[in-house]
Amino acid sequence: MLKRSIDLTISLSEARKGADPRYFAWLSALMNCDSESGRIHFAPGINILSWNYDNQIELALAELISAQVALSILEGTHEASPIVDFPFYHKLNGRAGHLRIERGTEDRIVNQVLLGESEKGDGCAARIGRAIVSEQFHPPSDISFAWAGRFNEQKTAIKEALGSTDTLVVIGYSFPAFNRKIDSEIFKMMRDIREVKIQDPEYQGKVEIVREILSETHGPKLRQGIIQVTGVAGVEQFFIPNSVVP
Repeated sequence: MLKRSIDLTISLSEARKGADPRYFAWLSALMNCDSESGRIHFAPGINILSWNYDNQIELALAELISAQVALSILEGTHEASPIVDFPFYHKLNGRAGHLRIERGTEDRIVNQVLLGESEKGDGCAARIGRAIVSEQFHPPSDISFAWAGRFNEQKTAIKEALGSTDTLVVIGYSFPAFNRKIDSEIFKMMRDIREVKIQDPEYQGKVEIVREILSETHGPKLRQGIIQVTGVAGVEQFFIPNSVVP
């Protein structure tokens, strides 16, 4: 019941508000479109890990490119997509949008409908809300919690993707105590980490938490100053290191 309540709350919020405008600028800065072929390339070496349950990246891609492309990213199929090399992208706690909204030849869930909605707002949220509550049965929730073991199932793929990471940008994450064990494991996977940027209006406390984690996972490098941990207070746009922009 808790998972479905979270799912419903996030789905209705995204139906009402759509994507945060910062995602459009962030994705546009990371993408490069070939004017002749129409193929879209991402800057190399990007990996995306998210503790969030939302579908903000997919919603932004639906508007920037197409709903079909966004759905292929969400489902991990990448079929018929102009994006050649979408970054490694993993939702550590799963995602919202898995409640059933339409029944027919093929059942449809919220995300499959929401990504195709060009107009978000109260009307969109009301339609989706009515459709959800009219369904008696829903698919199993994709939402999970840190202690449920989902991370262990994906650990090999995450480790392979993060092994060569040298710069980590953390956006709006509070490093809660109940995620600390997994956060420590993630930092351990970054063998080549050299720089950590914490983007948060009140980043000071988060910087100290990260330094504490790194003192256990990369102690010698941290003490020698090889690894730098700094903060970015501005949140008008998502921070992108100069070395990443294509």
